[in-house]
Amino acid sequence: MDTRLGIDISILDINDNPPRFHSPSDYEVIVREDEAQGTTLLTVSASDRDEPDSPNSTLSYEVGTVSPKPPDAEFVVEPSGNLTFKGCLKYEVGDTYTVLVVAKDHGDVGNLTVKEGQVGVVPLRLHVTDGDPQHTPAWNAVYTMEGDTGGNFKIETDPNTNDGVLTVIKATVRPVGGGLRHRHHSRDGPKPSSVVVNIDVEDCNDAPTFNVLVHKAMLEENVDVGTYVQTVSAVDPDWSHARKFVYVN
Repeated sequence: MDTRLGIDISILDINDNPPRFHSPSDYEVIVREDEAQGTTLLTVSASDRDEPDSPNSTLSYEVGTVSPKPPDAEFVVEPSGNLTFKGCLKYEVGDTYTVLVVAKDHGDVGNLTVKEGQVGVVPLRLHVTDGDPQHTPAWNAVYTMEGDTGGNFKIETDPNTNDGVLTVIKATVRPVGGGLRHRHHSRDGPKPSSVVVNIDVEDCNDAPTFNVLVHKAMLEENVDVGTYVQTVSAVDPDWSHARKFVYVN
């Protein structure tokens, strides 16, 4: 006779996917100089592979850069992805405008968890946007970080995506309070951009350790069974697991 138990396991989504624009990635539109403000110039669309209907996949659009910048007009992207403008476009100021539209999700990239003792895992990829031509020196981002006093992590640039790849290179030990706080910077010019990442170190069940590995004791020959010899002491370094243990021969 046996019995069975069904267990539903819910996997919590982390914000590890950046928004991606649907093709084409470069749009071209022709606008008359006397076009009325508020006219929809084009509509952009992006999506996110994170959990649907969650902050991690909820997107908003914004105008990043405009070149050249018109003195009497402002480009605006609506929540629907419609690109419009306010003011007047003047051919004499510029016959071509390059508008960078940025899609951002509403998820929090600032908190993540790594297991104590793990090495070689990638707990985080930082995504940046850059209006320069891809795979040029001006587009390539350089990442640096501060706060990693133990030298547990490294951050490198993915040459294909320009993402910052954070890797655990040295086993982490859960500190008092359980967390580490890092600030990561990306730079491809004189002005860097930064984000603060809180890293929680998940406690693993470590074995107790003796304070002194070897004891010396002197006994007379033929002493009674049960005679006191020595007291040994061990400690358990764990923070969240049960810290009670027993001594065995």
